[in-house]
Amino acid sequence: MEDLFGDGLPFYDFLVSLDSYLDLFKRQTIEPLRSEWESIIKTRRRKPFESWNIRSSSNDHTNSNISSPSSENFNEPFNQNQHQNSDSRRRLNFNFKQSKTQTEIELREFAERELNELKLKLKLRRERIQRSWNDSKAVSLREKTSFFLGVQNVLVTALLIAFWPEYIPISYTLQAAYYLPLRVYTYRQQSYHYFLFDICYVINGLCLIFIWFLPSSTLLFEACYGLSHGPSAIAIATWRNSLVFHSVEKMTSLFIHIYPALVFTVIRHYYPHSSERYPALLELQSNLSLQRTLIICSTIYFIWQLLYYRYVIVARANKILDLGRPTSFTYMLNSKTGLISKLLRKVRPDRRVKCFMISQYFYTIFTMLPSLIWFYRSKTLSGVFLWLMFSVSVWNGASFYVEVFGRRFEKEMNGLKKELDQLNRETELSSASTNNNITINRSETLNSSSGENVKELIPSSNEEVDDGKSSCTSTITTELSKQD
Repeated sequence: MEDLFGDGLPFYDFLVSLDSYLDLFKRQTIEPLRSEWESIIKTRRRKPFESWNIRSSSNDHTNSNISSPSSENFNEPFNQNQHQNSDSRRRLNFNFKQSKTQTEIELREFAERELNELKLKLKLRRERIQRSWNDSKAVSLREKTSFFLGVQNVLVTALLIAFWPEYIPISYTLQAAYYLPLRVYTYRQQSYHYFLFDICYVINGLCLIFIWFLPSSTLLFEACYGLSHGPSAIAIATWRNSLVFHSVEKMTSLFIHIYPALVFTVIRHYYPHSSERYPALLELQSNLSLQRTLIICSTIYFIWQLLYYRYVIVARANKILDLGRPTSFTYMLNSKTGLISKLLRKVRPDRRVKCFMISQYFYTIFTMLPSLIWFYRSKTLSGVFLWLMFSVSVWNGASFYVEVFGRRFEKEMNGLKKELDQLNRETELSSASTNNNITINRSETLNSSSGENVKELIPSSNEEVDDGKSSCTSTITTELSKQD
């Protein structure tokens, strides 16, 4: 499991970014919603009074248009209507207060519900980050240990070469006893175990056999020297091995490819009285036979390639294809960069395996030639070669720290931004739907209540007006009859 904050996302920077996004969310979502709620409340407060003013003015206008010879006789029915209007006004005010209270309650509940949802999402986000932080403590400790041991290894190796070169083979053996079993375990867990059949692991095995079991074998020394300085060391550039101290995986890969060449350079040029410890050097003091060494290395390569083809490419073909297990061949074929990958994709599928094996053989021979011709004779050129391969690994490690960590940090921030944007959209949609529902419910309530009150205020529409007119007519008729 990856360390979330150890991979380029400091905890303090994450909190600052989270705080800025929360502030942006508040300004974009919470404050507009609050303004909208306040405007809705103000609108609801104004509507009943406006409708009441309109009805009152219409009633006044109606009263002013009715004239009679005797005002005292007309006052009684209109006083009754005014009394009814005052009662209706009180009922309307009471209904409006209830409606306003209900609206405020629903808006308050909506705000609390939205705020609780926001708090819940932020809580879940914080808990997920906390779990990742807690789960990564063991990984972080392992990476810190790897970083410490990696830096110490570089320093100790430099000191051993300068002052005690005879301890370099011992250092190589101790590190191989740690790194190689660890590589077998991790690759088996990650289903990368078919990489363990590559020739670089065979080279490390041959080197250990020569150092501790067959130090007098000239044939084995020539094979180890040529192969360790050839395909094994050049693989640092081919496979982009990186000096990344905190990664056990990358430090293991770098050790497997660079340390055999370092050990045999020390044995050849820096080891004091090397022929006493390794009698094979007595017969190889001046130079190596180029033809003989190439034949020995080619024989070892063909034996390894035949076994690899038989037990990996042929016998495990269906399993590799069905389960998607990666191998060196499939990795090179699917790689988007590299000359070998581009050439393999241009070959017909049924001939790719053979072309890959042939090209790998020529690659092995070509990379061994400089070591057999120049490095074995010259201490300076051999040291420059090791320095160059180490520099390539340092450059790859610098690229990893700057580019990979930068992309991981950017990816994490983009993910956080997407989550906050999604949260904003969900809040806007829910607020819009809730406001619509509240508006519809309130308008229905107000319409129903105002309709009832209008019937009360404008005396039962046509019926009460007709009653008023008939009473007025009867009063006028009575007065005229008295005068007659």
